[in-house]
Amino acid sequence: MLKPTGNRLVVRLDENLPTAIEGFVLPPKTDAYRAKDGAVEGMNRGTVVTVGPGARHPKTDKLIPMETQVGDIVRFSELQYHTFTEDGHKYVLISEMDILGVETPAPLEVAA
Repeated sequence: MLKPTGNRLVVRLDENLPTAIEGFVLPPKTDAYRAKDGAVEGMNRGTVVTVGPGARHPKTDKLIPMETQVGDIVRFSELQYHTFTEDGHKYVLISEMDILGVETPAPLEVAA
């Protein structure tokens, strides 16, 4: 697996991620959306599989640790990433600043 440097991370694209987040249902991707320039089959979410050590502060050179953690399901900008395939899975290498948000799984419904 590629080891990211600085404030970069590797995200595994997975079409089988849950489709509900905090009560919101994610709409299916349309063909028009998939055809969008630069999109990886219309996907802009996945699971973080590895993270770099973080960025360095430009003046103090102190390490600024990563906020994103391995296992987080993230949404990211579709404009700034590099793609690669390993072991039959699609991955993207992106900067942490291109993460738009971390998804919180929908609570499980308990049958009464």
